[in-house]
Amino acid sequence: ITEKPKPQLTSDLKGDVLTGNSVTLYCTLKLQSDGWKFYWIKLAQSTETETETETHSYTIRSVRVSDGGQYRCRAGRGNPVYYTHYSDALWVNVIVRPKAVVIIEPDKHVFRGEKVTLRCNAQGGGDTEWTYSWYKKDNTLSPYRTSQEFSFSSVTDSDRGEYTCRGRRSDSQYSEISEAVTLTVSEKPKPQLTSDLKGDVLTGNSVTLYCTLKPQSDGWKFYWIKRRWSTETETETETYNYTIRSVRVSDGGYYKCTARRGNPDYYTYYSNELWVKVTESPKPVVTIQPDKHVFSGETVTLRCEIQGGGDTEWTYSWYKKYNTFYRTTQEFSFRSVINYDSGEYTCRGRRSDSQRSEISEAVTLTVSEKPKPQLTSDLKGDVLTGNSVTLYCTLKPQSDGWKFYWIKRRWSTETVTETETYNYTIRSVRVSDGGYYKCTARRGNPDYYTYYSNELWVKVTESPKPVVIIKPDTQVFRGERVTFRCEIQGGGDTEWTYDWYRDGYTFYTSLTTQEISISDYYSGKYTCRGRRRSDSQISKTSDPVTLTVSENPKPELTSDLKGDVLTGNSVILFCTLKPQSDGWKFYWIRPTQSTETETHHYFIRSVSVSDGGQYRCRAGRGNPVYYTHYSDALWVNVTGEYVTALDRTCYQ
Repeated sequence: ITEKPKPQLTSDLKGDVLTGNSVTLYCTLKLQSDGWKFYWIKLAQSTETETETETHSYTIRSVRVSDGGQYRCRAGRGNPVYYTHYSDALWVNVIVRPKAVVIIEPDKHVFRGEKVTLRCNAQGGGDTEWTYSWYKKDNTLSPYRTSQEFSFSSVTDSDRGEYTCRGRRSDSQYSEISEAVTLTVSEKPKPQLTSDLKGDVLTGNSVTLYCTLKPQSDGWKFYWIKRRWSTETETETETYNYTIRSVRVSDGGYYKCTARRGNPDYYTYYSNELWVKVTESPKPVVTIQPDKHVFSGETVTLRCEIQGGGDTEWTYSWYKKYNTFYRTTQEFSFRSVINYDSGEYTCRGRRSDSQRSEISEAVTLTVSEKPKPQLTSDLKGDVLTGNSVTLYCTLKPQSDGWKFYWIKRRWSTETVTETETYNYTIRSVRVSDGGYYKCTARRGNPDYYTYYSNELWVKVTESPKPVVIIKPDTQVFRGERVTFRCEIQGGGDTEWTYDWYRDGYTFYTSLTTQEISISDYYSGKYTCRGRRRSDSQISKTSDPVTLTVSENPKPELTSDLKGDVLTGNSVILFCTLKPQSDGWKFYWIRPTQSTETETHHYFIRSVSVSDGGQYRCRAGRGNPVYYTHYSDALWVNVTGEYVTALDRTCYQ
């Protein structure tokens, strides 16, 4: 007979129990004896449950987390039942068993000839060592493998398939079997090189190239080779895209790509070449209609003009003083512009492929108050008939797109003339063109009018007609010095310059003196006209005056008597020039004396014998004196008077 026994409660597992596995508890009595039944009590919060077994072991199969807890046991036999003491409590800790994960490196999509590594990861499940079981399509992998990872040094088509694994702990507990992972083996790939842009790349934008492998897989590095002329450059990226930012023209060229991964390195084929064409990004121009200088109340249209940049559609961004001004259309309008709308405007375009143009130069819109033009004339005084006068309708500030209207008031009548420019020229002015003028300007759609200018008085007077005066005469002889004078009466108190014409051709022009004296001239019809120095207005043209030029003349010397001259009588000598002309003095020459007269005749009164002899004459005029040739000699014969008594008586 011994003391009432206390059994010892133990487990076949040293640590945690993984769900899905089995655990066996043992209730051991010292001094073994027969006939016992065993009772297993699990403490569950405030309640206890008791299980009876015929043996001293209790196995829990396919353990769940709820099976964990404190267990005790006791034994009983006989009738009535004799119970032992309860054992000490045993803690059974149940944790969720880990699920293995198959990892394939470099990727589950691989290419023939690559090195491929499969790894079975079982995380958790206690601090223990694992052995591994590998399966292909649910069959144990052959050859049999127990390592955590293994490799195909050069994968082939026969290696493709679904792989699973699970782990077995040193206490023979199993992890959950992994999900199947499919290893796909393809031919050595040739990547496809594409661009995110369909056409030319505009400078300053970005372009992204894509080096695409089919099927896609991980672990690659990508190499981008650019060929420009005879030079190649290479760039490496970690991803299958390569972005060139702020593209320059030099970035253009032929591109190809390849990819690499693994150890040892495994390379794809090269892609086909892709031509990346880079063109200069267009720079828009902001145009403002009707002008960048506008006036309050006008309709103003801003337009963003883009030349080049490819055959594509654009959307537009507008900025005012570099702040976004929300408009996306190529043009927009202010229906009635105000001063607030003044400022610097810029724009840029965005193509359908998201490329952007350069930003335009800033254009300043200036809004001023409704203008009143200033009306002026290019002439300071009266307008001479036959000349031109130009009126100017000036706006400040100047701007484009205007039509101008000129209103003339004469007596009670108004007439309106339209011009495309701000000046209005009246050519070949008549007296009826004089009057009060005012102007206004119009532009835009709808019409926008300025105020009227103040009136301007345009006074028209008759242009003076000069008179040509030729001295010494209009009949002159070659070598004489001739003075031409252009006499202008009226035409204003001003100074003139003079133009001379012979037979309609310019003879002298822009002379500053009223008359000229020359010795080199020709026969012809001479006219002149004046040009006012102050405003360049011209007079009428004078009537023509004919100048006749003859050879140096030889006068003809004659007498009024046909025979001898009797003493005491008188005789008249004539020195005649052909053709006749004015201004001559005449010179009478005898061997013993010379006499000058103002007229072409020489009168000798009460002739004496001493007056007889040979006479010659010539004429002279001008300063210096121009002389004709001498006439032929004329013999004047003087005889004594014979007086008879009868004659004397008759005489008395």
